Amino acid sequence: MEDTSNTKIKTKQHEHCNTRNNTNVFRVFSFSSLVFFSVLFSCLFVFLPIFTILAADLYILPSNKDLNVGDNLNIAVYVDSIDQAMNAVSFRISYPEDLLKFVSLSKTGTIINLWVQEPRGGNGEVSAEGIVLNPGFTGSKGKILNITFKALNSGKADLSFISGTVLANDGLGTNILKNMRGGSYSINELSEIIEKPSISYLPTPKITSPTHPDQEKWYNNNNPIFEWELPDGVIEVKLVYSKKPDTIPVVSYIPPISKKELNNIADGTYYFRAQFISETTKSEIATYKFNIDTQNPVLEEFSLGLEDSNIVKFKIKAKDETSGIDKIEIYLDNNLVLTLTSITSTNVFEDVIKNIEVGRHIFKAVIYDKAGNSIQKEEIINIPQPTVRTEIVVQKDYNLYFILLFVSILLIIVILIIYITKHRIEIIHKEIKKEKIENIKSDLRKHLKETLQDLRHDISLLDEDPKLSQKERELYKEAKNILEEAEKKIEEKLKELE
Repeated sequence: MEDTSNTKIKTKQHEHCNTRNNTNVFRVFSFSSLVFFSVLFSCLFVFLPIFTILAADLYILPSNKDLNVGDNLNIAVYVDSIDQAMNAVSFRISYPEDLLKFVSLSKTGTIINLWVQEPRGGNGEVSAEGIVLNPGFTGSKGKILNITFKALNSGKADLSFISGTVLANDGLGTNILKNMRGGSYSINELSEIIEKPSISYLPTPKITSPTHPDQEKWYNNNNPIFEWELPDGVIEVKLVYSKKPDTIPVVSYIPPISKKELNNIADGTYYFRAQFISETTKSEIATYKFNIDTQNPVLEEFSLGLEDSNIVKFKIKAKDETSGIDKIEIYLDNNLVLTLTSITSTNVFEDVIKNIEVGRHIFKAVIYDKAGNSIQKEEIINIPQPTVRTEIVVQKDYNLYFILLFVSILLIIVILIIYITKHRIEIIHKEIKKEKIENIKSDLRKHLKETLQDLRHDISLLDEDPKLSQKERELYKEAKNILEEAEKKIEEKLKELE
């Protein structure tokens, strides 16, 4: 359409130039030149984008293969769009019904996100139409569809594209398809088979996982991915995952795949198993263990208490049914102060934090399970000011003790004087006359009364002393009693002298 319109433009411009007045050659030449260059640039702008955007290829792999009657032919349709993104593709492929029988279609590994026309096959034709969502597909070997045929008769079977489109992700739906390449396949009778070396051994799949790299560890990712390399000769992969380590793989993938992602797997321990299949043999089954725990631990008990003025004792009881408790981190005011890793069978953890400053503090415990899931608990704790112990020092007043000691000594002296005097009086009584004895007794009585009066005066002074303690007052009272008793004794002795 674009070439036809451009031709019409050229014809009209040429006719228009011929109707010009030929008398003014210079003006005609100038106008013709202008028209020529206008048409030239128009053609460049119209056709130049065509050469730059036709950059996509549709093709079949494998493009050739030798088969025997009764064998399956597994092919795949691919697209290359290296220079720019594509977002839609459609095709129709023809096949000889006398040589090949359509068996099945598979969307495994396809880049298509939405099928406008579901893939279908039969009656000598396979067709499909799908969309790759934004931002589209850019690159090589983007798989569109897997197709399986069965060889019916000997001959050369050609698969050809009847039609195809690859639309750019440019908002205009520009068709960027450049080439379409089919395939050619030789089908032989059993008697015509040229013996080829058959594969007698396949290595055991070596499974790895970018999401669960360690088979003994626990992970909180329940969408595990598994990968392996496909050796030559593998035409089928069988997979399975189970909680039993010896489950036989039964899910078949033809063509074989080299990667598998599982989604929303429940918590627990599982075994992913894979096996390679060739045309003549099969490999040993590989097993890959993976552990999933997405649930947080459960906190059953949490208590704090002051063991001393600056020591906090805590008790934590937690459990995790799936992977188990891994560690407990203790924070004080968001500073990590303790990590508990010695996990007991009872899941009870007790310890103390010492030398905590006086004031308000945030105590936080974070409990982790072995998959990295965690739960935390915070509490406010106040450390009070320490109690000041005041020691009462009693200063003893020894004056009273000296007074009592003095009184006691004085009483002893008085008693000694009495006994000595009595003894002397008896002696003197024999030697001197009665009147002299009377004088002596009178003098003695006088001296004793004066002495007792002085003692009574000294002791009475204590009645006016306000500094006496209760114990000192009791001692003072006892001293008065002693004095009174002494006075009675003296009076008795004086009467005996009479």
